[in-house]
Amino acid sequence: MAYLRVVSIGCLYLFDFLCFLPIAMSDQTETDRHALLCFKSQLSGPTVVLASWSNASLEHCNWHGVTCSMRVPRRVIAIDLPSEGIIGPISPCIANITSLTRLQLSNNSFHGGIPSELGLLNQLRNLNLSRNSLEGNIPSELSSCSQLQILDLQSNSLQGEIPPSLSQCVHLERIFLANNKLQGRIPSAFGDLPKLRVLFLANNRLSGDIPPSLGSSLTLTYVDLGNNALTGGIPKPMLNSSSLQQLILNRNSLSGELPKALLNTLSLIGIYLNQNSFIGSIPPVTTISPQVQYLDLGENHLTGTIPSSLGNLSSLLQLRLSQNCLDGSIPESLGHIP
Repeated sequence: MAYLRVVSIGCLYLFDFLCFLPIAMSDQTETDRHALLCFKSQLSGPTVVLASWSNASLEHCNWHGVTCSMRVPRRVIAIDLPSEGIIGPISPCIANITSLTRLQLSNNSFHGGIPSELGLLNQLRNLNLSRNSLEGNIPSELSSCSQLQILDLQSNSLQGEIPPSLSQCVHLERIFLANNKLQGRIPSAFGDLPKLRVLFLANNRLSGDIPPSLGSSLTLTYVDLGNNALTGGIPKPMLNSSSLQQLILNRNSLSGELPKALLNTLSLIGIYLNQNSFIGSIPPVTTISPQVQYLDLGENHLTGTIPSSLGNLSSLLQLRLSQNCLDGSIPESLGHIP
């Protein structure tokens, strides 16, 4: 009898668990549905865009721009609504969709601030809010998005400093914060991000020196810090990088002499230093077969002659040295570049 009692109790607990499981799953999917409707409630724009987002429709996985997982429970994993003419704020309700991996709202007319609640989305990998009218600061809470790989907030009206805590997102591969009104220094910890490939911070109001740590990255291939208020020189570690291919530092307040290693790197393809305050002479090319294809040193305060060794840049496609204080003749070697 004791054995039968144990078996009966065990079956009862199993039955309760199996009954509870569908209810829990239903609660999760219903939470996603209510969060989508809450998000929509503050938006306007072309009626056809979010027409399927209706309280009368229980199949929210079929709504326009919504992607759900194939596995039960079918949780919302992506919202893709780029270039839809949508107007309104980004509601904190979106943070209730806890399985979200991609939020793509670029090229609309979203306004207001970026909700700090987005930091609760610890599965988020791609956050694209670019080309909107967002204002305010970048929430430091985004550093809690531990799986984030792509952060694209470019072309808004964001202000304040770039949160150094974003460096806690160790999976970040691409950071796009260009075309805003960001101020302060570039976080030096960005150079420690082990997977960072692209850093695009152009057209802001950033100041201070360029962090030398950016040259320590083994993965960074593209750096665009153009059109800011950066000062100092080019950190030597950046020119020793084995991965960096594009270095865009134009339209800043950089000064000093150009580093001797500038044209002798083995990885750099594009070097854009125009519209700064560099002085001294153009460094010679001493490396065999450097990869430089684009070199813009225009609108600085460079002096002396044009080195004939520039002809050793066998891959060069574009050279701009205008509006400096250079003298002498144009080296014949430049005419021998294939």
